[in-house]
Amino acid sequence: KSSITLNYVPLIIASYVGGILHATVHTVATFSLSFCGSNEIRHFFCDIPLLLTISSDIHTNQLLLFYFVGSIEVTTILIVLISYGFILLAILKMHSAERKRKVFSTCGSYLTGVIIHHGTILFIFVRHSSKYTLEHDMIVSIFYTVVILMLNPIIHSWRNKNVKEAMKR
Repeated sequence: KSSITLNYVPLIIASYVGGILHATVHTVATFSLSFCGSNEIRHFFCDIPLLLTISSDIHTNQLLLFYFVGSIEVTTILIVLISYGFILLAILKMHSAERKRKVFSTCGSYLTGVIIHHGTILFIFVRHSSKYTLEHDMIVSIFYTVVILMLNPIIHSWRNKNVKEAMKR
């Protein structure tokens, strides 16, 4: 059990180091922005793309945002895909068709949640400012912060027979 736990330590350290580095770079870059005119952000919460909409000379910050979020997302998605590749190999080695179906069902629901979550992250953070509209961002923010959290229990319970029967009724 302890050797399995030790295998996660590099991932945990990488997550902390990456998160601290990401936050530090964007915090320092935000101090270099100049805010002229209105400093009011009409949104549910203040985030980096929103700060860029009320600032001038944002090219460097946009590049930092694109490259940092892009690299974090690519790394995260690669880790998930590699993990699911190993799971797929393990499933294909199973002899029981019923067990394969159950595992595919479980993995499919988790993968659906991951795709929805990371898709909205990419939509919010990895796009050019010319594609930015406040209305779209507010809808995506609601989707990202509320709808996905409400969908998670539904997605993970799709394989439950009682839930399927209740949905049919």
